[in-house]
Amino acid sequence: MAVTVDTDNMDDGSGDFERETKYIEEGTHPARLVYYAELGKHHPIFKGKRAVYDSGKKVGDPKPAELIIHMVFEFPNAPYDNMPLTIKTSIPFGDNGEFINKLPVSDALASGNISKSFANRSKYMKFLNSMNAALGTSYKGLHEFVGQGFLIAVTNKVGKKADDAGNLPVYSNMKPEGIQKTTFKHPATGKLEEVPVPAAKGKYGPIFDWDDPTKEAWDEMPEYLQKCVKRALNYEGSEVQMLVEDLYGAEPESEPTPPQDNNGRPATEEYDDIPF
Repeated sequence: MAVTVDTDNMDDGSGDFERETKYIEEGTHPARLVYYAELGKHHPIFKGKRAVYDSGKKVGDPKPAELIIHMVFEFPNAPYDNMPLTIKTSIPFGDNGEFINKLPVSDALASGNISKSFANRSKYMKFLNSMNAALGTSYKGLHEFVGQGFLIAVTNKVGKKADDAGNLPVYSNMKPEGIQKTTFKHPATGKLEEVPVPAAKGKYGPIFDWDDPTKEAWDEMPEYLQKCVKRALNYEGSEVQMLVEDLYGAEPESEPTPPQDNNGRPATEEYDDIPF
């Protein structure tokens, strides 16, 4: 069963692609959650090394592994060159466990072994609460929102590294607090009006549930996400491993490689909201 949270009881990894020149402009746009995948548990990584607590009783101790959630929001009204424009969570960055715009779920949150007020400070719960408020639902897990439409506030951030033509990239970002319902009260008439959310233009696979994976969901998962899943700490002995090996056979054993320092962009809070 895909991860749920019971609040009542508390590469650059992207593969080959044509360069996209368009981006989602700042403002509020119709969008649709089109994909959800659980990528397994990964150690939090900071600057190429396993992250540690920097304060409190556990200062200096390694932080525990977290379940990583990958979601894709498509903005079907946004013009594009090659593929429909999207904003994603938990984009694998390199091979050592770093993610851009990471969306983690701790064991404490998943098990309800945490106070409701503390849980609501987590990014996962901010998404869950905002999406439930927008739809008037009481879903327990983000996977339940796949296919649903929202209005989402988007901001832009200009990158620092120009391309060969001297153009600086523009990254379109969203925060969970910017997810809104698709109805609004017209300021002049006072009537409720509905903003239509077009159907998704891209092709996306089924929900990938870590505890109940399916052949279709695995086969349609992008290869860079499959590689990330196979690097998960809980891949060995999991339902996912059994499915993959049943379909394609066991892979040759190899020595695990520890996280290495790199000069790339770490998945720190500074970059938490820079998906692309």
